Parts: sequence; structure tokens; C-alpha cells
Amino acid sequence: SDGRSIAFANNKIYFGRDNSGGSEFYIFDVSAPATPLLLGRRDLDGNPSSIVIKGNYAYIASTDNSQELQIIDISNPATIDQASKLTSVNLTNENSGDNNANAIGLSLSGNYLIMVRDAGDEFLIFDLANPSNPGNPVGRTGSLSGNPNGVVALGNYAYVASTNNGEELQVFDVSNKTSPSRVATLNINSGDNDANALSLA
Repeated sequence: SDGRSIAFANNKIYFGRDNSGGSEFYIFDVSAPATPLLLGRRDLDGNPSSIVIKGNYAYIASTDNSQELQIIDISNPATIDQASKLTSVNLTNENSGDNNANAIGLSLSGNYLIMVRDAGDEFLIFDLANPSNPGNPVGRTGSLSGNPNGVVALGNYAYVASTNNGEELQVFDVSNKTSPSRVATLNINSGDNDANALSLA
């Protein structure tokens, strides 16, 4: 099963791999970098496309169409396999414009979480005031073109890597979390005009 996503916080690595007969989410202590120590693991539905860490929670973008956003309480890594440690958000036609879209990328913007996905309203913002159960998106827009491969938030803006070969980099104004808007794009045509943007940091 292939490794799919990874995050680092508090001397720990949070690692996701494709859905398989084994576990999909792992926590390793890397305070001694050459000898990672497994602290906990759990099974997930769907593939964990992206992971971000905030406080005692790991937020996971998933290809599971009934729980596209999965939230794990990581305060005690040894107990993350317990059912009570996982909550989720189901993105539907009503709250996001599409019931069958895959969640692709996540980024934090203060106390908000930004998600990009491959159909419906592709750019979503969640309020993390209740970190274990953010509920429906508080802001969303369908103005992203192509399929996103990653998102990074910085200040009042979020940057998206896209498969659109005329707009590989797309910029969103997120200063108003309830009304995000795309404000700029960049065509990256150096060497090959038809290459997809895959990631950014």
C-alpha cells in the first residue's frame, strides 16, 4: 500500500497510506530522527489525501465520499484506534455542491481549515471553533478551474496547484472566510505548457 500523505508537529510524524487490509493512519515519534518509534495507528475508510495538525487534532482529507473530512483526537497516540477518537464531516450536494467529490488538499488559515477537492464547490472553508466537529463549510466557491493537487494558505490568501494547463497556480482571497474568491491565476509554460502542477509549500 503506497504512502499518500504526511505531516509533522511536536516531534511526531503523522503518516497516511492508501486504503488496504492494514491501517491507513500512523503516528511516529521522531525525536530521535534515525529511529522512528510507532506510537499509534488506526484504520480509515478511503485514501488519506492530505493531513494537517492543529492542537490535539489531525485533520485528514479523504476519498471516502461519506466522510471527506476525518478528524482524529491525537492527544494520546496510543488510543487513536478507539471509535470515540474519530469524527467526520460528510460533504453532500446540499452543503458543498457534490456528494461524490474527492477531498484532495488541506491547509490551515488561523482558526479555519481550507479544503480543495475535485468536483462541486472545489474550494471550502471550515470554522474550527469546535475543533472535533467543525460541521458544514462556512465558505465555499466553485471558481477553481481544473483539479487541485494542493493548497497552501498564507495570510489573507490561499494558493492552489491545479491541473488546468493555462492556470496551474490559482490565488484565492480568504480575508472573508464566508465568501472566498479567486483573484489571480498564473500560466506556467516554462519548458512544457501542458504539465500539471502537483504540489506547493
